[in-house]
Amino acid sequence: MEGGPSPERTDKTRAAVREGVVAARPAGTSRTYGKDDCSDGPKRQWKHWCEATGGSELDGMTIPVDKEVYSILVTPAKVEEYLQNHLTRRALMNAQRETLGNGTTLGIKSLKKHLDALNDLYGHQRTDPLTKDDMQNVMKPRSSETVRSIILTAQRKTATRHQEMYLDRGKGATLMEGYTDDQHTQLSRYGPAPRAQPHPPRRARPARAAKNRKRGLAAGATLRAKKSAPADPPPHPYYLPE
Repeated sequence: MEGGPSPERTDKTRAAVREGVVAARPAGTSRTYGKDDCSDGPKRQWKHWCEATGGSELDGMTIPVDKEVYSILVTPAKVEEYLQNHLTRRALMNAQRETLGNGTTLGIKSLKKHLDALNDLYGHQRTDPLTKDDMQNVMKPRSSETVRSIILTAQRKTATRHQEMYLDRGKGATLMEGYTDDQHTQLSRYGPAPRAQPHPPRRARPARAAKNRKRGLAAGATLRAKKSAPADPPPHPYYLPE
């Protein structure tokens, strides 16, 4: 029989894979991403932005007048506009959704968290029976070159701001953050000293040296066996040779 599985069977397989991914996900990750019904977390903020009309207030800022009302389907074009015109300009907020007012916008970690949540919502919409037909030919948001450029620009701005504030780039971070690949190699091999020299390589032990070592072990075993054997009795003190 030619061809592959039917579309219905393919949808069931993808839905089962999606359920397994969500079930195996850590609880902290689920709380960070929010529920798939957009009732909490970054997904709820995404829904509020999609449904916001031009000129309205959202998260302490005014929505551009020319913005239209969108559906909550995650597409690269919507994510690009959401990141560029809203999240990168949005001020920091506390747990009560109140603007802090210190002029600081969202950093790179917050942007990545929102982008990860949108990618997760994209995966749900690709397998949901109500939205899978509309998401058939839609690419992932991370596949957009514009989205990658926005994240890279935000990352550089965050690094510049931290340098101007003389912040320790290792505080509250892991060893994988703040250092280049060459610096990781330097730390793991030679230590934190900037001018540490590599240790000289060990000389390879030739085959003859290994053979001589075996011979030495055998000779030592023979010598120990002789020492453990009973010794001859000493000669009589009054014995005189002929």
